[in-house]
Amino acid sequence: MIHLVIGRRRRGKTTLAYYMASRCPQLVVFDPRGMIRAKADAGVATTKSTFKAGFEQLQAGDLRELIYTPADEDFQKAFQYFCRCIKAWIIGEPNRPLAVVVDELAFVNASEPAFLWMLRCSQPEVFHIFVTCHRPKDVTVDMRAIADRWFLFQCRQEHDLSVIEDRCTPAVAAAVTRLEGREFVMWDDDKAEMKTFKHAEPWRVELKPTGPARAEPIELDDLHGENPVDNTKLFN
Repeated sequence: MIHLVIGRRRRGKTTLAYYMASRCPQLVVFDPRGMIRAKADAGVATTKSTFKAGFEQLQAGDLRELIYTPADEDFQKAFQYFCRCIKAWIIGEPNRPLAVVVDELAFVNASEPAFLWMLRCSQPEVFHIFVTCHRPKDVTVDMRAIADRWFLFQCRQEHDLSVIEDRCTPAVAAAVTRLEGREFVMWDDDKAEMKTFKHAEPWRVELKPTGPARAEPIELDDLHGENPVDNTKLFN
């Protein structure tokens, strides 16, 4: 399932995507800004070699969570390798659940072939791909067309609202203009349903299969706990 989490800075999109992904049995994060505060039992990689080693641990079940923050700032090469590893997981273990978070999509070229393959070829009830960005235009038209859920924070720019209206409905576009703070709207494209979340906590967003289930549905619930985002980096 593809989840787009879109909003301006300091609205909470990274936190929301990470919390939802954390409901899955295992997760891997591409974090170019180094914003995610890793849990004590999480793996953290800053180079291709350390990510390779961490990903092998993830596959072996020795890690539940792996965060990749490339240190050399060649984000595209790092993203390419990140996506290829996940593609291999999907091919090798198509029924083993995994959440993938790509934070701030604008840092990379989303036309990376392995990434497009992930989006189009993974089972939506097993693999959950979260993409965060600032504006709808940061997401390619093709990706918007196949996204299952949109999580939209406050937006008032005319061009962005036009994209939201065309893709999600005029009601959703109108709703996001009225949001404040960390409020957000969820658009479920499969059901053509909108829901507004007025409170940052507790968040309750379920990951449900969009087709015949081959694995148990994963519920993203109890969105409490320590803020995973390093506020000292985020706000200063």
